[in-house]
Amino acid sequence: MLDLIFLYYERHDPSSIYKLITDNEEIMEQASTYDKQIIKTFKCMCTTYLIDDYEQGLKELKGIIDITYTEGSIPNDIEFLQLFFY
Repeated sequence: MLDLIFLYYERHDPSSIYKLITDNEEIMEQASTYDKQIIKTFKCMCTTYLIDDYEQGLKELKGIIDITYTEGSIPNDIEFLQLFFY
């Protein structure tokens, strides 16, 4: 799934990324925490872009950060990206 997400990203195709993620929500349940972070971040970015509502995107991003990041810990690369965007 991540390979397809990255392929669609290279093609600048957020609607396909969003559709892929929403159509395969059950796969996310089996993914690692790290993969879930990546997938949720892409979904958030695509949603924000497609509906052109950056405030909603920031709220979703904050929700992702709250779930995975522990205050005071060293963030992994995707958490760093999320904190940077937020």
